[in-house]
Amino acid sequence: MDERSRGHIQSEVRIVHPTRCAHGRDSRARELLSSFGSSVDINFSDTNDGSYSCDALRNNLGQLPDELTDYVRTRLRSHFMNPVEKWRSREQFPWKLFLQIFKVLVVTAQVIVFGSASSTFQDQHRNTRITLEHLLLKGWDTARDVLIYPPPQGPYAVYTITELYEHIEYVVKRYSSITSEPIGTFWYSSESEEIVPIELCVTKYKNGTVWPSNSTLFLDSETVTRCVDLNTTWPANSASWRRFSMKKFLSGAGIEIVFEQLIRAELRFTLTTLYKRKFVDVEALECYRYGVFVIYHNSRHSGQIGVTLKTTPSLQHCSRNSTRNAPIAHAYYMTQVLNAITIAMCSLSTVLCSRSLYRAQKLRVKTTKFFKAKYKKKLSLPDKLLFLDLWFVMIIVDDCLLVIGSSLKIQIDERMIPGLRYNLCSLFLGSGTLFAWCGLLRYVGYFKTYNILILTLKKAIPNVLRFLLCGALLFSGYVICGWVVIGPHHIKFKTTARAAECLFSITNGDDIFSTFAMMFKKNTIVWYFVMAYLYSFIILFVYLVVSLFVAIIVDSYEIIKDNESVVHVTNPIQQFIAEAEDNSDNELRSSPTGEPDLKRTKSSE
Repeated sequence: MDERSRGHIQSEVRIVHPTRCAHGRDSRARELLSSFGSSVDINFSDTNDGSYSCDALRNNLGQLPDELTDYVRTRLRSHFMNPVEKWRSREQFPWKLFLQIFKVLVVTAQVIVFGSASSTFQDQHRNTRITLEHLLLKGWDTARDVLIYPPPQGPYAVYTITELYEHIEYVVKRYSSITSEPIGTFWYSSESEEIVPIELCVTKYKNGTVWPSNSTLFLDSETVTRCVDLNTTWPANSASWRRFSMKKFLSGAGIEIVFEQLIRAELRFTLTTLYKRKFVDVEALECYRYGVFVIYHNSRHSGQIGVTLKTTPSLQHCSRNSTRNAPIAHAYYMTQVLNAITIAMCSLSTVLCSRSLYRAQKLRVKTTKFFKAKYKKKLSLPDKLLFLDLWFVMIIVDDCLLVIGSSLKIQIDERMIPGLRYNLCSLFLGSGTLFAWCGLLRYVGYFKTYNILILTLKKAIPNVLRFLLCGALLFSGYVICGWVVIGPHHIKFKTTARAAECLFSITNGDDIFSTFAMMFKKNTIVWYFVMAYLYSFIILFVYLVVSLFVAIIVDSYEIIKDNESVVHVTNPIQQFIAEAEDNSDNELRSSPTGEPDLKRTKSSE
């Protein structure tokens, strides 16, 4: 075919539509052209002066579908290539790959610095709460400071009226000398630094009467709360506080506590403390105001009044000095530069991934039109989803989390917001780092010898989800049954959440013997039921369910391993691309840019 009849087809961005001459029998070619016209520049020249010839145009449009088909196929093959294939085919540098790797390294360094500062901050506030418990709670033992399960001691509580009054008096007396006795720095929340009265709040039933002789109890469901300040004329650290009597104070204030009506009693006061915090090389003094609440719980009226201490810290603006080590002052600014680099890289990564998603959707629309015009076939939803790369979606979500977390970290380091936002900041940075490392699996999976994990997960996930659904129904039945029957007699089944945690740990083979040993044995019927319950659960889940779960994954791995060298073509797009693989390879190698080069060589006459 000569040059005049064949024309020139070039890969350009603009298009010249020859719609004035293409009509009638050329409608088929014109339909194909319009489906992909925004990416092809067609120049049909029939005369020496460059004017368009309608006859030549019609002849060339008759040949257009084959040329356009090759173009579409080449575009699709180029789109579904991974960075390694693009590098090997046309030496296109994988910028997004190296950006993601560099981003992971920078983010990991940032999170390590942040984790160290966050741990120090949390330890300071945790130690302050423990200090207040030792200072204010009578008989507090160091064994309660350590989280041990099961706990070595029973609940911290009082059991007599005398113990309750003595406990309240102990809190009041210790509060009066808290500015002088503790090792730490505490002072009252007043401008004059004078002692601020403790507020006592009592919540009780509005009316209640007990007749022990005939075992009759009447309680009004309506509750009332009354608060009173424990005002005295004694200054802080005065020896007169040793004579403080709670009973005398309540009697003088006209307040009577009826324990049959008592639901809750609470001591409230605020303290200000000083922290010395270190931001890399900057040591800063910060003031925090602590709202302290000593709570006495009597809602169950079981004869045991539980005692707890709660604190609510908040940043307090106060006069403070900062010291900076001049020789290494640059380390602090390098940390802030690291935060800024993270934000910049995540923003660039979001732009690149969004651009790739946008281009993929444009290609999807054009491919859908092409298949409808050429093959009279409409692409199904799974075929269209091939153009949506969920890895890019995950990377965009990851970038957003890291940008938000880095912004919070900058504000915390600059003390623009209180350090209490460490928990929120760690949530964003931790989740973002997890997604960033998971995102690297996309690029590792491009190598056939390293993508076995991803392929196995893809193969096993549908069967695993179906299996987990059935297993979850069975597990939920055991959880509810265990909570209802065993909960009143076993510490590990007190709540549904704790029962689920206990059974899940048993599934992993943990803590099985202690679960048997801690069972309350005085109720014979319940004890025999627990034996049957636990043995059946262990046999069913440990030996059967877990083994089947592992077998599903192993079976998927074996299938992937056996079919590793077999290429499966399962959708129309893959079939369309595979029709002319060799020709497309030659075209891609000849293109120095990201777009396939469809310029034809002139045939000799």
